[in-house]
Amino acid sequence: MEQLNVCELNLVSGGEFIPGWPTPDMLCLDVKLMISAGRAEPGFDVSSAVDALMKYCSGDFFDLNTAHEFTTTGGIP
Repeated sequence: MEQLNVCELNLVSGGEFIPGWPTPDMLCLDVKLMISAGRAEPGFDVSSAVDALMKYCSGDFFDLNTAHEFTTTGGIP
């Protein structure tokens, strides 16, 4: 899996468009984008992705099974 530098990460996440700290909605969107981009890559850590999804998108993914389903398949049961 290729590592992104800070500039590339900001371009993907939209971080450079928000001065200061990102809003919770932007953090949730960033996590979903990174999971979607990394899902098919070798070495993708599902447990870390599930933890990040539950931490930053707790409103939508408060359940472990739902977060795991989204992380592995992209769908929500």
